[in-house]
Amino acid sequence: MSKLDQCPTSKKQGLPVEKPSAPRERSHATGKTYWRSLDDLAQTPEFKDFLHREFPANASELLSSSRRDFLKIMGASVALAGAATMPACRRPDHKIIAYNRKPEEIIHGKPLYYATSRRRPGGGVDLLLAETYEGRPTKLEGNPLDHATGGTLTMHAQASVLDLYDPDRSPDIIAAMSESRGRPFQVRRWSEFTRFAGSHFTRFDQTRGAGLTFLVEKVSSPSRDRMREAVRSRWPEARWLPYSAMDDASSIEGTSIAFGAPKSVEYKLASADVVVSLDCDLLGRESTIEGLRGFGRNRIREGRDGREARDTQMSRLYIADSQMSLTGGQADHRLPVHVDAIGAVTIALAEAVLAHSGLRSQMTSAGAPLRTALASAKAEAMDISAIEGAAEWARWAADDLVANRGRSVVMPGRSQPSAVHALAAAINHLLDNDTLTVMYRPMHRDLQASSVQSLQTVVDEARAGSLDTLVTIGVNPAFTAPADLAFADAVANVPVRIHLGDPDETAEISTWHLGRTHFLEEWNDAEAPNGTRSICQPMIKPLYNYHSDIELLGAILGDSNPDGYVIVRDTMEQTLQPRSMSAAFRRALHDGIIPETRDTVDADPLVAPRWGQITNALRASAASFRADPDRIDVLMLPDTHVLDGCAANNGWLQELPDSVTKVAWSNPAVINLETARKLRLRTGKKLV
Repeated sequence: MSKLDQCPTSKKQGLPVEKPSAPRERSHATGKTYWRSLDDLAQTPEFKDFLHREFPANASELLSSSRRDFLKIMGASVALAGAATMPACRRPDHKIIAYNRKPEEIIHGKPLYYATSRRRPGGGVDLLLAETYEGRPTKLEGNPLDHATGGTLTMHAQASVLDLYDPDRSPDIIAAMSESRGRPFQVRRWSEFTRFAGSHFTRFDQTRGAGLTFLVEKVSSPSRDRMREAVRSRWPEARWLPYSAMDDASSIEGTSIAFGAPKSVEYKLASADVVVSLDCDLLGRESTIEGLRGFGRNRIREGRDGREARDTQMSRLYIADSQMSLTGGQADHRLPVHVDAIGAVTIALAEAVLAHSGLRSQMTSAGAPLRTALASAKAEAMDISAIEGAAEWARWAADDLVANRGRSVVMPGRSQPSAVHALAAAINHLLDNDTLTVMYRPMHRDLQASSVQSLQTVVDEARAGSLDTLVTIGVNPAFTAPADLAFADAVANVPVRIHLGDPDETAEISTWHLGRTHFLEEWNDAEAPNGTRSICQPMIKPLYNYHSDIELLGAILGDSNPDGYVIVRDTMEQTLQPRSMSAAFRRALHDGIIPETRDTVDADPLVAPRWGQITNALRASAASFRADPDRIDVLMLPDTHVLDGCAANNGWLQELPDSVTKVAWSNPAVINLETARKLRLRTGKKLV
């Protein structure tokens, strides 16, 4: 090294050009010394020259020289770096791997698998097995320890990993999108919010929570339930309103009519030799993994010789439906019927079932009142004799149901009113199907709430001026609420509007928007209808400074640094009280299931439906069971792929074609051919 190449700082200090090598430091962990290469060990001239060239000349003068010298030195470096150094043109620098030295279990190119879970929107849980490469989750599979699903997953659970890497989750993109739409809002930092929450929410202690409302996503989570109870304990008059845009309101209200309380309904199709569907697309739009596996197992069974015995051992499927569906295509006996006339067909089916002798209703006092109610409702409903083949279909289905009592099931669809759901529950009870092919369990407290009523309460309070602070968690009511409620206009005057969720329409009308973590980034927990609990453990550090719903609630309750891990662990310890919390927690993380909670919520014992309430509901709804041939009804059914729009940014789901129409990346209006001709509709330039 020449004096011209000497570091200016050492030159000014009068230090020699070459300084002696410092003794190698010993590792405090191993007591050994380490070197980078054999040249480093031997201190060869080439290695010393490499060390001198590791930093550019005059680098140490950058902080002490003038602005003119700084620009002279940096000019060439900036020119060489070019656009690659501009923040908008390079990959974001996010520290998403939390280790400095690679753990010994990580081998590049070899995946590691961890158990976790995903809370289903609307309730329930998907037990998952996450495949990770160097700390990055890339694929999800079902947990083989989940007996109900057998380790299989729905399409939404499979595609949910793509939402983790959605670029529109970036705070910068969120702000840019908002400004482009003409309604800019400020994306706040988490530290700013915790400071704000520490002073803002304490004033509700004086009002006992009056003026504070939470509009939250419908999920079943023990930790969030515990946080909810903490909110109610501190602010008894605060409102906690669960909401879901895809609520199965008819089933909730129908089971309330039949049993006096909302029930979670589970169909055991593996035990059903006869299935009657009342506009329920059990193989398509309304399918579940458990239902599909059960139906497939019992649809075609092997005979004694190992071959398929289709003639004698094949389950039978009857359906009365109003649209093209996978279930209609697989049915043995399909009755195409107007959506409003399904109720009249259900009445005919119930009458045909009651016509058989030896049923439970004839051994109680309920038979006569029910027959009277059916006769009264039949007089007001549509005459099914006007529907070709309807009377025969109802009689054949009833004969098969009665012949297979205890091994049959009647399933109403989401499109049908609550009276049809209540009557279907009564038919299943008459056929001894309770607890055998259909099970009723107590419904989770948040899941049984009316979503429409929750929205109406928020709108009414906002318009009355009694709502001071609105907290929305995981929901987008500004987009999904019914248009006649005018939700966005109603809450515009609410002083404080806090939104935890995705960059959506509700975020744009909020005064505070906080990013929500993906389920692969957070600590959380979930509970299935049968009581089985699981822990959601993160597979990756949050890509942005986002937080979960339980951490938000912790901050609102006064915790300046809420930790989801601590909240979940405390919930498990308080509710289960295991002998060894550390061992129980490690076991739960390893298996993906808390074994002490598996199948702890049994089906309700056999209870007779409330016949009086069912007959009243039938009489009140009978007039609507009438199809007008000159009327055009529009069924607003949610897309099975993008749901209420929450998955609209998921390319995998958008690319997946519809199971019936085969349409992808579109939302067409499906119209009957005769109706299209009557309306003289065109496809392009040609009349239909």
